[in-house]
Amino acid sequence: MKQREALTLMNLNFNNYHKYTNHLLSAEQKQFDKYRKYILQFCREAQSRCAILNHIGVEENYENYKKYIVKMINERYLNYTDPRHPQSPKQTFIITQKGLNYLKAIS
Repeated sequence: MKQREALTLMNLNFNNYHKYTNHLLSAEQKQFDKYRKYILQFCREAQSRCAILNHIGVEENYENYKKYIVKMINERYLNYTDPRHPQSPKQTFIITQKGLNYLKAIS
């Protein structure tokens, strides 16, 4: 009987954890969606990594670069202006056709 109660308690804790993490992810996703719009509008002309991060008001560091810019490149909303040299310090980023379509859809 105690083993059954323990399993039930574990399932309840897992379900609560799952609901909590889904809530956090959705809040994070909402924040990202807001930034996506600002970044795409800003990148109608080629912009540097620093300019993009400053534009959305986040600290210029590698984590934020991955969180916002690289994620949008992977999702094909942004593209490198020089794809042959993605790590170049002079690299800039520009909106793609998918990004333009997204902006048109949310307007």
